[in-house]
Amino acid sequence: MKLFVGPSGYVYAARSINMEEANRRRQGMSTANLPELSAVCEAAVATAARRLPRWQPGQQNGRRVAVEIMVKMLGGPTK
Repeated sequence: MKLFVGPSGYVYAARSINMEEANRRRQGMSTANLPELSAVCEAAVATAARRLPRWQPGQQNGRRVAVEIMVKMLGGPTK
C-alpha cells in the first residue's frame, strides 16, 4: 500500500501497489506481473488508510512537506 501523508500529518490518499502497477502496465511502462485487486479490496485499503492516526510529517529545509510512504501488507487470499 502506498500512503500519501500531507504536511499536516494526515493521510490524504492511499493506493495499492497492484493498482499502480496495473496502470503502468496499461501504459506500457511496466512488465511486473501483479494481479489487480478487486474494487472491494481497493475500498478496504482506502478505509484502512482513513483510520490511521496522524503521522509525523516529512521535513525539508525546516518546512513540513508531503511524503509518500510504502507499507507492506501481509496476507493473501482466503479460502
